[in-house]
Amino acid sequence: MSEPESDRQDELLKILMRGWVVNPSLPPSFKTAVWGRIRRADTIPNDTISLAKLLLSRILDSLARPAHTCAVIMLFILLGGVIGLVESRKVSARVSEDLRARYVQAISPPPDKH
Repeated sequence: MSEPESDRQDELLKILMRGWVVNPSLPPSFKTAVWGRIRRADTIPNDTISLAKLLLSRILDSLARPAHTCAVIMLFILLGGVIGLVESRKVSARVSEDLRARYVQAISPPPDKH
């Protein structure tokens, strides 16, 4: 596309955009519903905010900072590693005990009943 043709198309697009009119239509009860929600929000006392919501809000606000986000991610990685280590030791102890019992049984089988 050449420069003059591109400029001509830009002008045509500008003319079309200026003539474009949007008439949004809202439902008839929209205004009433909005004011009803505002009234309900005003009647809810602020002290009904639960501790969990307050804590979650503080945590999410804190995570907006990159340094805090990095620290939280590192904490979860460390916590996951510790939990994995504890669980693997439990499984290892259980497997060792099972292998020990099998070894003793292989060396000293129970007496035959005649």
